[in-house]
Amino acid sequence: MATWVEPVESETDPDAPLKSELAKRWDNNVIAAFEGDTFAPKLLHRAHPSYTASSDYTLEWITMPSEVVQFGEFSSGGAATGSVKSTLWQFTAMRGGSLRITSDLRGAGGAATMLVYVDGVLTHTSTPTSSGSFVNATFDVGFSDSSHVRIDLVLNYSFSSGGGTATGDVQNMRLLAGGLGVYRR
Repeated sequence: MATWVEPVESETDPDAPLKSELAKRWDNNVIAAFEGDTFAPKLLHRAHPSYTASSDYTLEWITMPSEVVQFGEFSSGGAATGSVKSTLWQFTAMRGGSLRITSDLRGAGGAATMLVYVDGVLTHTSTPTSSGSFVNATFDVGFSDSSHVRIDLVLNYSFSSGGGTATGDVQNMRLLAGGLGVYRR
C-alpha cells in the first residue's frame, strides 16, 4: 500500500524545478488516496467508515415515532384473494456493510409482512402478522458497495363470499447502525 506524503511548500513554488522525487511523491499520493491511507485526503467512496448493524445510532426514521402509517387496504363485498404491496424505502449503498432494519407491523383482516431485497434478491421476510396488534420485525441486512436495498411491505388478504376489509399498518420503522456510513436515496 502506498503512503501519503505531504507536499513540501518549497518544492511546489511556481519557480521551483520539477524533480523526480516530487513526481514520484505525486504518483504515490494518488495511489495512497485511492487506497484510503490514513493521512490522505478522503475520496467520497472512502470518506466514511462502513456501516455495522447495531442499535448505537438511528441513521434515519422512515416512519416517525408513534406515527401509524397505513400501507395497504382492501375491501370487498364478495370473495377475493390477493395482495397489496408498497415500497416503503430504498437506497443505494456507497459503502458496503450492514444495517439493522426495525419496524412494528400490524395486519387486521389480512397478514402484514415486511420484505427486504438486496440487489433485487429477497433476503429477509418477517413472520406475517394478522393479530390486529403491532408485532416487531428486526433484520440485520448485509450489503456490498453500490448495492441497492429495498424495503417492501405486503398485505395479503383472502375473503370468502361474504367479503371483508383488510388493512396493514407500520410504525417506528428505522435504520440503525454502529457507525455512520454513506448511502443515497
